[in-house]
Amino acid sequence: MRVLFALLIATPLSAGELSDVILAPGALSGLDAPLTYDRKLGDESETLLLRPGPRLTLILDGREVGAFAPDSAHPAVMFFLESTVRHMAEATGGSPFYIRNRIRDALAQAPLDAPVMPFSGDPNRAQMGQFAGLTLTFQTEGAEVLQLSADTAAGTGGYHESLTLVEGE
Repeated sequence: MRVLFALLIATPLSAGELSDVILAPGALSGLDAPLTYDRKLGDESETLLLRPGPRLTLILDGREVGAFAPDSAHPAVMFFLESTVRHMAEATGGSPFYIRNRIRDALAQAPLDAPVMPFSGDPNRAQMGQFAGLTLTFQTEGAEVLQLSADTAAGTGGYHESLTLVEGE
């Protein structure tokens, strides 16, 4: 998974309002207290902890999943986006590189606090099944990322993932 994080952040984005906030390099460089997120994937719930230090350490249910330089993009956002890419690639048999690039392009063009539908005009939509209608939403307050969600419109069999900042921890 660490290699996938590196691939997602390796290529610079043309910045749009949304990507300026959620993928801003160094946005957490002054972090001095841990950030706790509640992660929901379908019916499952987990805790994602971002611990400050010389490196920002991302911990999922007590297991370290990555360490990041303080001047990197927000590790919890990167984890969330990469999780969505991985699940979509597994479900559709599609290329994670293609999926990742379409999501990156959509984020780079998206206005702040607007839903992002990265595959709405994609020529390969027919092969994406339920993920053709994937909607990403990001709730921010200033430079702080409060909530992220990825949803498909398909009812009970649909894909639903969210990451919510837990207040007061």
